[in-house]
Amino acid sequence: MSTSGEGLARNAPLARESGKPCPLCGAEAVLEPERVAGYQQPLVFDVYACTHCETKFVDPLQSFPAVYDLIYADLEHVRGYARYARYARAIKSRRDPLAFLADEEDAYWAIASCLEANPKGRDARIIEIGSGLGYLTYAVSRRGYDVRGVDISNVAVSKARERFGPLYEQGDIFSLPASHEAAFDMVIMTELIEHIPNLMDFVAAAVRLLKPGGQLVLTTPNRLASPPDALWDTDLPPVHLWWLSEHSVLQIGERLGMGVRFVDFAEFNRTHDTLAPGTFVVGSAKQEPVFDADGRMLARSHPLRPLARRLAFAVGLGAYRRAKQRRRAGKQQPEARRATLCAILTHSR
Repeated sequence: MSTSGEGLARNAPLARESGKPCPLCGAEAVLEPERVAGYQQPLVFDVYACTHCETKFVDPLQSFPAVYDLIYADLEHVRGYARYARYARAIKSRRDPLAFLADEEDAYWAIASCLEANPKGRDARIIEIGSGLGYLTYAVSRRGYDVRGVDISNVAVSKARERFGPLYEQGDIFSLPASHEAAFDMVIMTELIEHIPNLMDFVAAAVRLLKPGGQLVLTTPNRLASPPDALWDTDLPPVHLWWLSEHSVLQIGERLGMGVRFVDFAEFNRTHDTLAPGTFVVGSAKQEPVFDADGRMLARSHPLRPLARRLAFAVGLGAYRRAKQRRRAGKQQPEARRATLCAILTHSR
């Protein structure tokens, strides 16, 4: 894909269909009146909202790898992604890396909770699909679990191995070796499925990795945590292609013959702010393109922010910030829902 304006402009839908079948449930998905800008200019996408399972998805429903290249080329300064680089740097100095992640972010707190509740305990064999920078796989391994991280990117796998050791392998979930089928007690996918064009096929491939009774644990931004009239309150496409609800995940589970239950975040919400890290309010700069047609960053975070974060951790201000969050959260009525949802899918038959 070209990063020039001429190449990107071809993505614009040529004709607007007022409705089309929802790829998850088959019910009618209605075209939203407005189009949404893409993560990089001049990309533009139609948004469809399913009237049955409350899923939103974009048209064209396709990934643009060059946009990810831009994100990872300057990860420290991309809002919503810079924290991942911070986690990867900080985690090796933590006595309990998973506890550190769980205190930082709701998705990792949910993963830690699912691990603790898994009936296999430390005997569980685990695989993380989309392991990225590798820090979550590393944190789980430090708890004594047998875990592997798999990512489609050779660059990501090489960097993760260099930083955390031989816990990782490069691979596409559709081409993993036969030895991986029915080999794992738990498959973890954090903030991944919203990026995948062929979502149902992808989740079905993950289910094939599970032993009988195994669990697929996934997290994704929760559409039901935003106002009903929000057009697209999640990362702009083509970074996020789907905006899913609990009903969306229930539909996925039904189609795959999986039981579905959701993590209750009330305990986490008693001590943490209700907004997820990296999120912004509707109508903020989050809803504007991050890169121009030539790949220059438009929504660049302040150049001193990464340095300030490193200094804060060095002098213990991170603990002060979290204590302040806890005092504020303690005045709120804890709810079960977050801007992130975590679902546990198990075979129902």
